[in-house]
Formats: sequence, C-alpha cells, structure tokens
Amino acid sequence: KEWGGKGLLGATVRFDALENAEHQGVRVLEVFANSPAHAAGLIAYKDYILGTADIAIRDMDELVELVTVSMGKPIEVYVFNADTEAVRTVGLTPNSGWGGSGSLGCDIGSGLLHRIPAPRRVVPPARVTAQPDPTPAADMSPNGTSPTSLP
Repeated sequence: KEWGGKGLLGATVRFDALENAEHQGVRVLEVFANSPAHAAGLIAYKDYILGTADIAIRDMDELVELVTVSMGKPIEVYVFNADTEAVRTVGLTPNSGWGGSGSLGCDIGSGLLHRIPAPRRVVPPARVTAQPDPTPAADMSPNGTSPTSLP
C-alpha cells in the first residue's frame, strides 16, 4: 500500500554529532516588548535557541535561514535556559510586521562569548552498595585448618 511520502518506512534517520554540542545554539540577548520573541516567552540573557526537530542551530546563518523559510508560520523551537539548566519547547512565529525591527524581536549573540554555560549542578556519583558474596568464604588458616578446630 502506498503511504504518499518519501522512503519506504515513512521514517527519517538523522545522524548528529554531539561532541561539540556546547558550541551550538545562539544566545537570546534583549527581548523587545510585543515581539514574537516576547510572545513566545523567551528570556533575555538566559535562553539559548538550539534548533527544531529538523535542524540544529549552530550559528547565526542557520538561524537566519530558519527564520526566512518560516516567516509568518509557527515553528516549534528547542530552547535551553541557563537558570533551570533544562530544555523546553517554545512556539515561535517569525513576523517582520510586529512593530519593531527584525522578524523575531530579540537581539541574538553567537560565538565564544555566547556559548552555553557549563552545568552548575553537581551530579552525585552512582551509589554502590556492597553485595553479599554468593559463595561462603572459607575461613582457613595458612596451614589449611579452620581457626576453631583444634589439632
């Protein structure tokens, strides 16, 4: 039966490299009132736009491309917040007619000074509990006799 889409399974396999994940995303700097960024709940100096389910935003050019192809259409964007150290999804609709400059209504920073900060939370090490030895230990003296036995 034909399902009407690309491929045989109706699934997409995407390979992403995570070794440089801390260098990805762009930082939200200023958020302007009544803008698409404000309506989406973006938080100035705390939020980092990571991308969508389809693309990872690694630099300003990729964000510009995403905004250009999504003009006037709602998109779901993954955003990391430095205070909560959590990722959330945000509905954002780029719109150049919101009353200010730009299509998002926020200033964006990228590069060395705008990287995602290192985690503050200390993850406790995994607890290791002593497990009883399933085989009884032989309590033997060097001469092969039990310490409680008499020669």
